[in-house]
Amino acid sequence: MTEIICNVLSFFRDLIVNHFPDISIGSGNLSSVADAFETMISFIAQINFLVPLPTMFTILSLVYGLKIGKFVVFLVNWVIRRIADIIP
Repeated sequence: MTEIICNVLSFFRDLIVNHFPDISIGSGNLSSVADAFETMISFIAQINFLVPLPTMFTILSLVYGLKIGKFVVFLVNWVIRRIADIIP
C-alpha cells in the first residue's frame, strides 16, 4: 500500500515537472514543489514501520465502502418506491 501512495505522489510530481508549462512564478518555485513531493514520498516510506498505513487504508476503505453500500441501497429503495407510487 505504501508503494501505491509513493507511486501516486511520484505521478503528481512528474506531472508537475514534465507536463505543466513554465508559469510566471519561475522554474525555481516549481522545482521546490517537486522537491516537496519527493520529501513527502520519502517521509511516507520511512514512517510506514511506525504507523500501519496498509491497515489504516483497509479500515478507511471498509468504512467508506459501507457508506457507499448504504447509499446505493437507499437509491434502490427510493427508485422502487417511486415506481410503486406510479403503479396503483
